[in-house]
Amino acid sequence: MLKEYCSWGRSSHLVKKQRTRKATKAEVKQLKAKALQYRKAMNLSYDANLLDAAVSNGVHAVILMANAVTARYSGEYFVGQDHNQAPGYLEDVVGSEASKAAKQMQSILKLKGLVEYESRGCTTRESGDVVKRVSRFFTWAEKQVLPYWDAMKSAAEGTGCVYADAHGYWLDAVMEGRSENELIIPGDMHPNEEGHLIIAEAVWEAIK
Repeated sequence: MLKEYCSWGRSSHLVKKQRTRKATKAEVKQLKAKALQYRKAMNLSYDANLLDAAVSNGVHAVILMANAVTARYSGEYFVGQDHNQAPGYLEDVVGSEASKAAKQMQSILKLKGLVEYESRGCTTRESGDVVKRVSRFFTWAEKQVLPYWDAMKSAAEGTGCVYADAHGYWLDAVMEGRSENELIIPGDMHPNEEGHLIIAEAVWEAIK
């Protein structure tokens, strides 16, 4: 079932109606699985120096992953024809915590017209930038579709415990350009000294 979504501008005037579609929990998983396929295709294309294919796959990967996130939060995802409106829909659904992710998405979608409709090919720099931005977006988005973050926060609030949003601080660092490889022990999934500093900052903010 499709329905119209009203997008509002800063001046609180109606900007445009967009179409959304309802999604089940099973469809959230399917959207994420498709997004992961496109991200893999992006990385393979980039490694093979197929720069336009890498960007095209990156664009589709980020659109599908954004759909998985909004479907997880609201039970609906964006299906409007103007994908430039999708970052705004993502932020409207998730809230201000999605603002940095929405900006990453916006930067990626700017190259959609180039790879699909123009004769000029993408440069190595443009393609590499998309690969990096898609990676950052996925780091944020994959954790949005995992329900245990919400469960941890709810458990803390329900028992009167302090909740330190280390998850949010970590995502902010990645969205600002830090690579996760800079924050974890090589060959391991645990935080290194830099990673622990981010966690410590979250804890300090929660208890001070």
